[in-house]
Amino acid sequence: MAEGDKICKEMLMSNSSQIEYLICTQDWLKENTQSKEFSFEILTVENTSELKGLTKLSTPSSVLLVANFPEIKESTSVFSIYLDGIQDPGNMGTILRIADWYGIQTIYLSKDCVDVFNRKSIQASMGSFLRVGAISRGLEEMDASRFNIVGATMRAKSSAFEQTHKQTLLVIGNEGSGIRNQNLNLLHQEIGIESHRKLGAESLNAAVATAVLCDRFFR
Repeated sequence: MAEGDKICKEMLMSNSSQIEYLICTQDWLKENTQSKEFSFEILTVENTSELKGLTKLSTPSSVLLVANFPEIKESTSVFSIYLDGIQDPGNMGTILRIADWYGIQTIYLSKDCVDVFNRKSIQASMGSFLRVGAISRGLEEMDASRFNIVGATMRAKSSAFEQTHKQTLLVIGNEGSGIRNQNLNLLHQEIGIESHRKLGAESLNAAVATAVLCDRFFR
């Protein structure tokens, strides 16, 4: 379920075939659908107070959507992302949005990652969860002959991706402990983000690091 004016508008514009129900106030419907025909069912209420039983937001929105899970396919792009133990749903949703921005259609997750379809993850993704698939799989199950597995670590000596004929798989570790030890042994390369300050922040947020490294790869 997705809630909020911005995310629901984006979903209506980009992938309405996944939507099962649109639930909104009558005013929102008049202002935003403009007599368009949709294949999903539309339910209207008089005011937002009637949506309190459905929402987990502190202040109910005027609209929410119920959608099916998108079809998920294996990554065929030159670059993909593997998340190793990401626990924060805000980070998960933001990383989905980053992947969407860079045209990454599939990401991979360790089995202990936060749910991609957690409500907070969906909110943070701003609709990207419908366009970016997520496959749960152990890093040891990834085909090492197909992927160049590159881990983002604090100890890395290099800040550049090595040139390779393989697909690059960027591994982003847990917010507190980084990439787990058994997965460090599976890396073909470690990559870091150089700091330009002697004092200050010890590390970058997982989603921020993902964005920086994605941009570095695609430049």
